[in-house]
Amino acid sequence: MKTVSDIVTYSNHPAQAAALVKLWPDIPPELDTIIIQHHERPDGSGFPAGLTHQKIIPLAAIFIVAEDLVNAIFKSPNQKLDVAQFLETRAKIYESGPLR
Repeated sequence: MKTVSDIVTYSNHPAQAAALVKLWPDIPPELDTIIIQHHERPDGSGFPAGLTHQKIIPLAAIFIVAEDLVNAIFKSPNQKLDVAQFLETRAKIYESGPLR
């Protein structure tokens, strides 16, 4: 069972990771923003800020789709993933803004 502390820790990990990469010299521009936005959803249901597709930057959108794809692959590691079907089932989710 997840505790309140577990939920808070998980909810804060994007901001903590973004702050950490800012300490590295010569990081690519916008890397911290990509990290902060990687759990956002185009309908505003994500976290930590509940951003909608209008506020998600294009590079974060690519990361969001890639993370969804990797999660789908690891959810059923013994089955071959049909990427076209994966994208088709998520067409409504990815239909707006930079996720299109």
